[in-house]
Amino acid sequence: MLVDQGFQYGRPDARKVAVIVTDGQSGDRFESFQQAARAHSAKISILGIGINVKSNYGRQQLNSFVSDPDELNYMEVDSSAPEQLYVLAENITRTICNECDGRLDVAFLVDSSGSIRESRYRIMLEFISNITRLLEVRPGRTQVGVAIFSDSAVVRFPLGRYREKEDVLYGLSTLPYMRGRTNTADGLRMLHDRMFKASNGDRDDVPNVAFVITDGLSNVNKEETIPEAIASKLAEKFDQMYTMAETLSMALCDNVNECTSNPCVTGTCVDGLHTYRCLCPSERTGKNCERSCTRMLDVVLVLDSSGSLRQFDLSQELARHIAMGLNFNAGRVRLAAITYQAEERVHFDLNTYTTEMEVGDAIAFSRDVSIRGTNTARAVRRMRNDVFAINAGDRAGVDNVAIVFTDGQSNMERENLAAELQAARQEGIRLMAAGIGNEVDRSELDMIGNVPMPNNVFYLRHIDDLQLVGNQILDELCS
Repeated sequence: MLVDQGFQYGRPDARKVAVIVTDGQSGDRFESFQQAARAHSAKISILGIGINVKSNYGRQQLNSFVSDPDELNYMEVDSSAPEQLYVLAENITRTICNECDGRLDVAFLVDSSGSIRESRYRIMLEFISNITRLLEVRPGRTQVGVAIFSDSAVVRFPLGRYREKEDVLYGLSTLPYMRGRTNTADGLRMLHDRMFKASNGDRDDVPNVAFVITDGLSNVNKEETIPEAIASKLAEKFDQMYTMAETLSMALCDNVNECTSNPCVTGTCVDGLHTYRCLCPSERTGKNCERSCTRMLDVVLVLDSSGSLRQFDLSQELARHIAMGLNFNAGRVRLAAITYQAEERVHFDLNTYTTEMEVGDAIAFSRDVSIRGTNTARAVRRMRNDVFAINAGDRAGVDNVAIVFTDGQSNMERENLAAELQAARQEGIRLMAAGIGNEVDRSELDMIGNVPMPNNVFYLRHIDDLQLVGNQILDELCS
């Protein structure tokens, strides 16, 4: 929705910034992840601001929305203290005006649902207004567009509709408080489908940035929500506002061309916000187009998300590294993902996404640690029957590879695991295993991986070894 409407009058020569403002209580977090992935693939930079985040689950969900790097594009703030928002706004805009060229397309996506108290909603709007007052809003420089959402999303005014700062401020003052439920997915869908479109003012040579402001409170795992003692932590949070402001201004302001150092081995370098992207020739892949990878592959990532696997985030980082290193050019690679505990869940099929960026953004899974049990056999069975299937995107004549990320501590249907693995091998599926963490049952990893084991069984104990282990797996897949 933001892509189609919000940037209707956007300019092709300005940076595109979308700011999503919400409390994070998405009614369908999986759909929200999918819509965020589509927004990233459309080259929209998303910034998120968490208001009164009360659980680690909420933080993980919000980090999955924002653009990389998370440390620059995700911030938190306490909306019960208005003075914090004023300080944040002043520091952000002062840095932007002093160090940036003032060419931005900024979209604010504002949560107006009932979980945001009306008094706090007004503080959020004043926060956005304070930023706008200090930005260089005028023709040819910065544009501001705004959308709000609760049960559904509505574009209040697209980029470029208001060319003068005073008109933008008036538009902000008229935003209604909608109440209702929290449909973050619809807001994100609007972002990439309507707001950031050339017909709505999107400018091709200016980065898009969306700000999401939310408390990150999940309405699914309420038991994980830990209420904050705002009064006791107010002073600490106020001191952190200056650091937060500097971080946010760094996310918006980037006068450095990351392509100057020629990081791409081959292909074309595209400069971004504090990052770059290499557009590789058809036969090359990797962050810097450093890898030759021409094999046709259908790959399924099977991630153990049970409570015994303490380093689930590390498992996802490895999965993301592998996905970003495969060659999706010309449809060479298709990739699907499953997570499992006592039961399994297919997050996306082989025919859901077509680029490494889409897949990389979609690998942002949550888990319920209160669920007991690890059923690897059931996950392998689901993979074999439902994911490596024609109607799910499996292709005849293309090699099938499954990578199981686990600590090897199955405690459900373990007696059936060998038979399920053998059935997969008989169907031509190559099985690889990645042992995650320091408490791995090697016997189960050896059972999962094909022979020879050195080519199919790998161990990742620490984040420092991520590149090494990930590249070893990619070498096997691409050779």
